[in-house]
Amino acid sequence: MIKKVSFWAFLFWSFCVYAQTILPEDYIIAHAGGGIDGQTYLNCLEGIENALKHQVKYIEIDLAETSDGHIVAVHDWHHFNNMTKGEDSSVLTLKDFKKRKILNKYTPVSIDDIKRLMVEYENWILIADKTENYKKLLEKLPFPERIMVETISFKDYHKALDAGIIYPVFSKRLSEDSDIDLLHKELKENHVQIMTVGEGFYFKNKEFLKLLRKEGMEIILFSPQVIADQSIVKKEAGVYFDLIYSDFCFPDEPCE
Repeated sequence: MIKKVSFWAFLFWSFCVYAQTILPEDYIIAHAGGGIDGQTYLNCLEGIENALKHQVKYIEIDLAETSDGHIVAVHDWHHFNNMTKGEDSSVLTLKDFKKRKILNKYTPVSIDDIKRLMVEYENWILIADKTENYKKLLEKLPFPERIMVETISFKDYHKALDAGIIYPVFSKRLSEDSDIDLLHKELKENHVQIMTVGEGFYFKNKEFLKLLRKEGMEIILFSPQVIADQSIVKKEAGVYFDLIYSDFCFPDEPCE
């Protein structure tokens, strides 16, 4: 309970910070480790280190397991193999994974790399996506107060809680025509505290999201259209959403 209170107190303080010409720093989530050199969805070491250098405090990393059971930063193996000139969708061993270069340039990331960065940089929070092995994640990263995990169903949401994840995120893909009354009921019944929404749902259901925030829920937004217009972010952040995914926006400089 103390950890939850301290985390949300920190979050509340963060959301009150604004800037004149750049985005409020604590609204930004570096998507897939953060874009670099105009490239996205890399989940690479250079992207993560670049986001940390630019004072990003929330970094989303896609996680998968190698064929020998090690957690690594991979959106999916087909995508990773395409970026590293591998074959089909083969799941690699950790040794083979480490030998690859993403786009012939960038360094793949293992769970040990993430742990090292969490020790070295103590002020950032990991948002883990794609993984369902919550217990192994916490065994490898013993920082439960600094880990949020995206879950795609209410079942997985509770599975994460049962495994010791303090901050699971309900991340089911919602259509703009979702039954709002039913969703509201299910969110309450499952005691959801954090939820992600996409662009279509967001633009059609802003008042519903505003209501959820008044009821104590945190909203994370994925919207290329919103993040591209800083004036919209400054106007709507803290009203309809709390955090927003970005590939190239950083706290200390304007969006590219």
